[in-house]
Amino acid sequence: MTIIGFTSNPSALLLQLTETSVIAKQIVLPRASPYFQILDNKQFDFGWENNILVICDPITSNNEFELLFPSMLPHATTGDFFILLSILDKQDGAIIAGTLGLKDYATVRKNLRFRRNNKYLPIIWKEGTNEADKIEENSSN
Repeated sequence: MTIIGFTSNPSALLLQLTETSVIAKQIVLPRASPYFQILDNKQFDFGWENNILVICDPITSNNEFELLFPSMLPHATTGDFFILLSILDKQDGAIIAGTLGLKDYATVRKNLRFRRNNKYLPIIWKEGTNEADKIEENSSN
């Protein structure tokens, strides 16, 4: 069994899936984030391409989506939403993941594909709202 560890407060790419598109938002995952609680408490499917770690919610619904990287085929990862992180180190069955770098974003934009019922979906890239930034702004006022 592979262990996934995280650096403190990594920035991640959250991909929210709808019927017609995939919206990519950059988010910061603080230690108290519910995503870490979900990762600790639920079974999550994961895979990787180059240095990108893909974590997905494996809940199957009527809206089944697949995430496709070329080397992950035909083992596409399915779920309702996906989190992408950068793999910083791999050793002795452990993966250390952290913030995505510029090279990682280029890899994702170039190679990542989403499919729903065998139809590919476009990825809409959006600026994410950073909860950490909002908290910092409010505390400085």
